[in-house]
Amino acid sequence: EKPVYTISGKVSPVVDQMNDPNSMYSHYRQLGKLRLGSSALRFGDLSPVKSNDSRIIAYTRSYNYRDRVLVVHNVSREALVFDLEPEFRSLIPLFAIESVMPGPTNMMIPPMNSAVFQIR
Repeated sequence: EKPVYTISGKVSPVVDQMNDPNSMYSHYRQLGKLRLGSSALRFGDLSPVKSNDSRIIAYTRSYNYRDRVLVVHNVSREALVFDLEPEFRSLIPLFAIESVMPGPTNMMIPPMNSAVFQIR
């Protein structure tokens, strides 16, 4: 008998998600590994970042002035543009549910997506 860890027919059992690289289980495992490898994400100070859209939540985490990350969440059901302040125009992608590549002055964030960037 296949174990079921949910009462919702819309959610796959964890045993199925463990083998699916696109599952919520895999998503949170990736985030956990990223956090373990980043002093900024584990210990850093959190500073909100002004957003041009209230459906975008953005903040930085900084630790010892060297390890800095930008975290951006699009909590809407549509793709949104996030305008980048000059200090965020040199970013290294660390994590995104879907591809999020910053342009020279902004980035397009897919719906219901999160992204984490190392700030250079």
